[in-house]
Amino acid sequence: LGITGIERYFSRVWRLVTAIASADSSTEAAIPTDLDRKLHQTIASVTRSLEAFDFHGGLARLMELTNQIYSWVGSDLKDVHRSEATVFMAEMLARLLAPFAPHLSEELCERLAHSTTVFDEPWPIADEEKAREDRVTIAVQICGKLRGTVDVAADASEEALLAEVFALDKLKPYLDGKTVVKKIIVPGKIVNLVVK
Repeated sequence: LGITGIERYFSRVWRLVTAIASADSSTEAAIPTDLDRKLHQTIASVTRSLEAFDFHGGLARLMELTNQIYSWVGSDLKDVHRSEATVFMAEMLARLLAPFAPHLSEELCERLAHSTTVFDEPWPIADEEKAREDRVTIAVQICGKLRGTVDVAADASEEALLAEVFALDKLKPYLDGKTVVKKIIVPGKIVNLVVK
């Protein structure tokens, strides 16, 4: 990352949280499903990163979450509203950032009118159900070579997955006139078709 990159990131977080803290009140109470999913995925990922002393990985996940929050509230921060939902997301971001930037996190929580220190708050717990993706992108290989990808429901059956794979136009040149002799499926990751 380098010192310049991390300074830019902390400045973005500061602008985001202070914009939410000083914005006009709103009744908006719902966090979009995709943002809620990203939050719980980030909590799980940052927790694992901290346990493994992988601080770079943890910060990378926090940057992704910050980007998604910016997309939600508006990247120019001109139409930001202070609501239960936006304050919750800002507080969660500050709490997850605390091990990396304790003074910044403490100041952000104070700006959000938090009554206690961020370090008296319990560490957030990820909800595995909320973190689960609805859809996954599966790599499709022919004889071990990547030939395309397919986007399917995370809980798609093997038959439904293979139907999507065989419907791909990109694969037709590799399958026409050939026989599939073996199907290797790694759930949620890869389908490899061996052809003759």
